[in-house]
Amino acid sequence: MPSDDRTIHDIPVDKVRVSPQNVRPHVAEDDPDLQELAASIDKWGLLEPIVLRGEYDPNAQTYELLVGQRRWMAHRFLPTKKTIEAIFAGEMDDTEALIRSLTENLVRTDLTRGQIMDAVGKLYDQFKSDRKVAERTGLHITTVRKCLNVRKYVDGSERLSHMLHDRAQGVTLDDVSRALKAAKYDMDIAVNLLEKVKHEGLNPTQQSRLVALALDLDELNPDKVDQLVSQAQVPTYQKVLMVSLGDDARGALAQAAFDFGMSDEDLAVQVIEDWLKAEERL
Repeated sequence: MPSDDRTIHDIPVDKVRVSPQNVRPHVAEDDPDLQELAASIDKWGLLEPIVLRGEYDPNAQTYELLVGQRRWMAHRFLPTKKTIEAIFAGEMDDTEALIRSLTENLVRTDLTRGQIMDAVGKLYDQFKSDRKVAERTGLHITTVRKCLNVRKYVDGSERLSHMLHDRAQGVTLDDVSRALKAAKYDMDIAVNLLEKVKHEGLNPTQQSRLVALALDLDELNPDKVDQLVSQAQVPTYQKVLMVSLGDDARGALAQAAFDFGMSDEDLAVQVIEDWLKAEERL
């Protein structure tokens, strides 16, 4: 395992390069937040050093950036800031570097759902185990499985990928899962549904209602999307059933939800309703 050198070093800004293992590989140069961050750094200084891969070497030609891309980019807007404060994370392989970048950024809660999904997907490709990914990153196993399930479909849709990677759109993994289920995994309809859902501001309960309405249809075509979204917004009386599950049952439910491409809550409701119908109680 790598060991941090907590010594802060002044590193030339123009020698820093973004690591291929950085979970935020693409930050737009024209992002207005960068200008605000640059102004803050210019006034108050850098409050937290960036994190570089490897050991400090004053003779190195380049340094690999793991954490702090926005802070480094903000420095590039400041002509007087020729160096940037940095600590070194020690020598590590690519997998360890990806884990470090993901976990550090998760602490700051400034990753998009898409960036988290991408990193989880890369780690799963390495470990071949969702539980191993959860163990190494500290993410809940349910979150890991949601990332992996959504990733299967996002890879085939540039629009869906953009929505998950654009923080301003506020799209969550559960939003995508529900849209996919409602659209019966037709990508074009799922994206149209998701765009309409976010535009109209449907909450999770209304989105679950939309899924139920969509599944009752023999066919969902683009012409029915507006009508379906409107129907989902009509208030209905619901009682909330709170169920306490043991660890084994929670794990089994999470695995089943992952396998069926559903949220834990939606699957639990479906199972209860199916059982009641089978017993002719509903």
